[in-house]
Amino acid sequence: MTSYHGGKQKTGFRIAEAITQVCNDYDFTPLHYCEPFCGMLGVYRHIPSILGTSTQYHAGDTNKSVIMMWEQSKIGWVPTKEGIELHEYDQLKWSPDSAQRGFAGHQFAFGGQFFNSHKSRCNGREFDIVREYKTAQKRVKEISNQLQNVQFHHGSYDQFSNLTNALIYCDPPYAKTSCNYTAAFHHPSFLSWCSMMEDKGNVVCISGYNIPYGYHSIWTKEVAVKVAHMNMRHRIESVFTRTLTNTPARRNDAHNSI
Repeated sequence: MTSYHGGKQKTGFRIAEAITQVCNDYDFTPLHYCEPFCGMLGVYRHIPSILGTSTQYHAGDTNKSVIMMWEQSKIGWVPTKEGIELHEYDQLKWSPDSAQRGFAGHQFAFGGQFFNSHKSRCNGREFDIVREYKTAQKRVKEISNQLQNVQFHHGSYDQFSNLTNALIYCDPPYAKTSCNYTAAFHHPSFLSWCSMMEDKGNVVCISGYNIPYGYHSIWTKEVAVKVAHMNMRHRIESVFTRTLTNTPARRNDAHNSI
């Protein structure tokens, strides 16, 4: 979709294939699909065509403006202006949460980090605001057509703690990396939550650079990470899940809500 720090626009389809294959391997039919860190839906957009209409879909994010953007896009909102100039970008940075703020804060930020320096301040080449805006605008509209059955929620990942029989894909802030799109993130607490959710009969898949003890990789790819103008760092990104000795409990007669 739009630019997003750590986004999965290029790899989203392969990740969607990998995490749904885990369900096939466990002979597990999820009643729910959930992304607690939905961001710009790089993976999410490919899931409904795989899991179908009988699955209940949930998405969450701590960025209220991003959630507002997707909620409003479901009822027809699209970015309508031809671009965001520097002064408008700087104004939006300190404005109240809104769909436009959620869109511009990532789309025009260097490296996709929410309201990082405007791309035109960092790019050595001439930055075509209108072309970039129209491309992202088109993608918002395309993705919004796939969101009608998705329930969006603003807040932390633990708001989904009551889910069972779910496939949960987490793309949290990566450990030992820098980012400015989220508040301080406590990874041990997050992994404890993931273990709890697995014990409840869910399949949990996580993206990251470092695979924790007790987990195994189901997908890997070398990715280029932009760290400064004309400066790229290559790292191995993985999607991993906990090594389970038993298949998750399948209580497909119980429709649980969050």
